[in-house]
Amino acid sequence: MLKNLTYRKKNRLLLLGGVLLLMLVYSMAISKTVTLRSTCNKLEQRVDSVAQLPEETSLMEEKLARIEKNFQGDTSAVNMHEELLGIVSAWCERHKLVLRDFPEQFRYRNREWDVHTHQFTVEGEFTELLRLVHLLEQEEHTGKVVSADYPIKRDPRTKNLSLVVTVYVQHLIKESHEK
Repeated sequence: MLKNLTYRKKNRLLLLGGVLLLMLVYSMAISKTVTLRSTCNKLEQRVDSVAQLPEETSLMEEKLARIEKNFQGDTSAVNMHEELLGIVSAWCERHKLVLRDFPEQFRYRNREWDVHTHQFTVEGEFTELLRLVHLLEQEEHTGKVVSADYPIKRDPRTKNLSLVVTVYVQHLIKESHEK
């Protein structure tokens, strides 16, 4: 039967047989190897992430302890006001900002909760003011930043323009915690 075929047809059959053999080899051996290699890579990534868990756990525990201290420890209104003043004034000193106003807090009682609102005004460059708001929102957890207003103020004496931020920070105190 093969003797009657021309060289062209024999080459086509040989090429077709080679392709079929290659597909058979891939499906029986190579595909399993590729699947096992991808599984191995995923498992190695999980092992790496598990190796980093103690560090991440300790960081999260420290963050949780700081948050619990702020919300469960000594949460008297005066201490929270002083702590916020210390954080803001230290940031202003380090980043050459001017703390313009830090009035007394506003207090509102709602059933079993006391809502304390702290307001302060800081003057300086926009990026540093934005970093201060980020610090209060994301890192210090001294309360919830409920508003940040960035007006441009004109000094009446010198007629210079300056950017200020007025920030409102609120925190809740359960009535049973306050004495």
